[in-house]
Amino acid sequence: MNYETSETESYKPEGNSDWLLQHVVDLTNTGISVPVTLTTAAGLVTGVTIHGAEYLDLFKLELTKNWPSDMQDTYSEVVEQWKADVYPQPSSIEQDGPERFASFIHLKDARLVNAGTVVPGNGGMLWRGRLSSVVGFTIGVLTPSSAGEE
Repeated sequence: MNYETSETESYKPEGNSDWLLQHVVDLTNTGISVPVTLTTAAGLVTGVTIHGAEYLDLFKLELTKNWPSDMQDTYSEVVEQWKADVYPQPSSIEQDGPERFASFIHLKDARLVNAGTVVPGNGGMLWRGRLSSVVGFTIGVLTPSSAGEE
């Protein structure tokens, strides 16, 4: 393998984001979910990557589950517009010009691990974080027993 020429030279995400983590997000946005554990200022975050559009759908369901149906319908329209604006279809991306890099990573079944405490203790949650705020990452999800929970 030739390490002198690298495709990563032209692969420069925005800000000070890790280009390799950006690649994981790009894979996710093509439909490949990846189990990850992220190191952040708040502690470890562990979960499975999901496309931003899926995150918005799940976020909408979680936020509106106890709302009246007419309010749910209105909010659904708003979320659909966000998805169209932020996550355009591949054909419209090609026409829009330069490649857009994601700024956020989205997880489902996420857990926060801080000082040996795992939150939530009974299942995961949705999580969204700025890529530039992730200090490091590993492939794989911490399980409650491996994260310090007995």
